Amino acid sequence: MSWQDYVSNNLLGTGTCSGALIAGHDGSIWAEGGDIKGRASQPELALISKGFEDASGFQAHGAYIGGDRYIFLTSDGTVMRLKKGTGGVIAVKTGQAMILATYNDTIQPGQCSVVVEKLGDYLKSVGY
Repeated sequence: MSWQDYVSNNLLGTGTCSGALIAGHDGSIWAEGGDIKGRASQPELALISKGFEDASGFQAHGAYIGGDRYIFLTSDGTVMRLKKGTGGVIAVKTGQAMILATYNDTIQPGQCSVVVEKLGDYLKSVGY
């Protein structure tokens, strides 16, 4: 399965994410789709990836995706939650990748989170 298939089928195809991407820890985008496609930059994603270890900068200033500021909610080192208005972001860091999915006001954050975390668990189980 290609990285784009994971984004298109396992994330966007569920109807519980309005946008999604998979990137390396360096912020390089491997696949993307939905409302986030073409918006996230490599430096923004690299900063989010680093924020899993130290989220203090996000707590003070928020995180930026596509130039938009998201309020930092929580991070446990593996799962990060960000919010902007009635939508938000769920990000999961695996051994080699980061999955980032957006949700809007028509999607419950918990639904998006379950799908993203499940894919993250799968990628970890196969060495990613």
